[in-house]
Amino acid sequence: MIIPFLQREAGTDLLNAVDGLLISGGAFDIEPALYQSAVVDPHTVVFPARTASEVSLAKYAFARGIPVLGICGGMQLLNVLYGGSLIQHLLPTTVRHIAAAGEPSATHEVKLQATSALRRWFGADTIEVNSTHHQAIDRLAPGLAASANASDGVIEAIEDPDHPFRVGIQWHPELLTSDHADKIYAAFVEACAGR
Repeated sequence: MIIPFLQREAGTDLLNAVDGLLISGGAFDIEPALYQSAVVDPHTVVFPARTASEVSLAKYAFARGIPVLGICGGMQLLNVLYGGSLIQHLLPTTVRHIAAAGEPSATHEVKLQATSALRRWFGADTIEVNSTHHQAIDRLAPGLAASANASDGVIEAIEDPDHPFRVGIQWHPELLTSDHADKIYAAFVEACAGR
């Protein structure tokens, strides 16, 4: 079921009909006020009503123990809801985290932590991911573990090791031609089916 964006806090009763929640990314950023920061970067573009809807859905999913997968901005939202903060705009480093306007999407390698769920799903130490984000985790929230990092230290995936499936990834597997989407979505579906 696709839960539409609502111009108010989401009707969490919609989650009574689902076994999992996938929070997608988008063209908008999370309001810095949610992580006790002022809007300081001109690249930060917020959509408060959408964020309120996603916050409502995520909190309800947490309370009910529903598996949650956050993609890109969805991962950032998970970190913020757990009490972490974000870098509002990444400065250029040795890793290209976002392609310039008009360029094809760049990719870069991430290292998967040995004890992470991602390491189990992929059966590899490193994977190639796409570069589609201008923000990233600054302060990792208590209760979350970094499960993948780029070579410049940017956290590319997180998980709650105390929850059966509460995972965030910074990249967009649906835009990759590899088997990324299959492995991540298969693990998510399995967690939902086992709930």
